[in-house]
Amino acid sequence: NAEFTTSHETAALEVDEDSYLLLMTFEYPLLYSLYPSRSYLSWVRDRDRSPPHQYERRLLQYLQWQNGGRQGRRWILKNPGAVGCVAALQDTFPGITFVHSHRNMQEVMPSYCRLMEAALNPLVEVVDPIQHGRRSLEFWSHEMARYARDRAELADELSIIDVPYLDLVKDPMALVREIYSHCGLTLSDAAVDAMQRWQQGNQQHKHGKATYSMAQYGL
Repeated sequence: NAEFTTSHETAALEVDEDSYLLLMTFEYPLLYSLYPSRSYLSWVRDRDRSPPHQYERRLLQYLQWQNGGRQGRRWILKNPGAVGCVAALQDTFPGITFVHSHRNMQEVMPSYCRLMEAALNPLVEVVDPIQHGRRSLEFWSHEMARYARDRAELADELSIIDVPYLDLVKDPMALVREIYSHCGLTLSDAAVDAMQRWQQGNQQHKHGKATYSMAQYGL
């Protein structure tokens, strides 16, 4: 899916989002992105957010066992769907540190709409861009409201690093150092070298740049 790859590269031997683990429970709200059914969304929103993450925890334990049971190694999980599940994640993974990359929502929403439009095009006959935009906006508005509520209620318990998205793009190693310091971890020269070599070989937009606009999706 070349359209999808311009926004989100997927490769057999590269890391990817942990959302794929959560989607297997069939009770994770982000599944609505691929199965845009209003009845499903109404059903899943009323469900406890913890069971999918408890299932994910079991899968991570299994993956750790496959890797020789390496104790003390930190898991790094990346998932936009986590924005509405802060309380469930905090409960399931004690000691978790959140890294929240903040980006202008006027850029985020059409970018997300373009990504999911590319994902849905092979699966459904017609994706109406205006309907898709309104559906996406309503979904993420609800999830962001949950995020704001969770952050307010758990303020004293959360370990969270806030970083502007553009700072992350311009100087990712500065953020890496901040995260390692925040978590009390040692960042070795070998790790820095490996990260920089990966970054040099994986520059942003290496598969092309997706084009999108607010108006395209009626936003």
